[in-house]
Amino acid sequence: MPDVAVVVAAYNAEATIREAVESVLSAKVDCVVYVVDDCSRVLANEVLHGLSDRIVFIRMEQNSGPAAARNAALELILQSDFKYVAILDADDISAPGRLEKQAAFLDAHPDVGACGSYMREFHEVTGETIRIFKRPAAPDDVRDIMFFNMGVNHASAMIRTDALRKVGLYSLDYKAAEDYELMRRIGTHYKLANIPECLVHYRISSRGQSHRLRRRQVYERMLVQLKYFEISQWRAWAGIARSFAAMIAPPRIMQAGEAARAARGSANELPLPR
Repeated sequence: MPDVAVVVAAYNAEATIREAVESVLSAKVDCVVYVVDDCSRVLANEVLHGLSDRIVFIRMEQNSGPAAARNAALELILQSDFKYVAILDADDISAPGRLEKQAAFLDAHPDVGACGSYMREFHEVTGETIRIFKRPAAPDDVRDIMFFNMGVNHASAMIRTDALRKVGLYSLDYKAAEDYELMRRIGTHYKLANIPECLVHYRISSRGQSHRLRRRQVYERMLVQLKYFEISQWRAWAGIARSFAAMIAPPRIMQAGEAARAARGSANELPLPR
């Protein structure tokens, strides 16, 4: 039995999913890829037909969103003896060595429940690098960031299966912030960390993100912050304040802030508070 399972939730990703899955199948460490087709117009198993016998296909009965789709795979994975599960979006690409490096890191740090990495964000049409998206590497610094926003790039995450057995799967109560909620939950029992290397190439859509969705994400992030609020921790108060300010900010202010973050290139999305 391989140590690593990879979860790829796919919805209408027929143009990119083959490249995504090939990128993890090429890893030197053995893995099994669980592809969850969330009612795509083109069946994922048709797009990936004949690619590998290390792919398990799951077809959702109706479009349910990424949290429910990933949970369908995780329920099967946790019935087996995998040590780790890696997340890969159907339009992203794992860099060579990603699975090996993350599995080795978790082997060496049994107190870490999940680890991510830096990501190279690139334009979906031109392939041009937009920025190198970094997060702090050390667990203490990741914990500090988690009071404000994601301290682990979810699209690059590898999670210890024992951590999921302990805390549970993705919550369906936060459909725009399910990744943040899960990492906060894991972080209550384990350390979180990042490998300071670009191990994932993250495709940026030219369509961008709608203002309405962005507000929903900020609102649900604030709900998660309240759920895991630590009254004696000043960063918990500051995180709530920052989320509330972002939620009520006019659209042009939010757009200007997002543009400024992208322009910083290799800087962290949020400066590390001290």
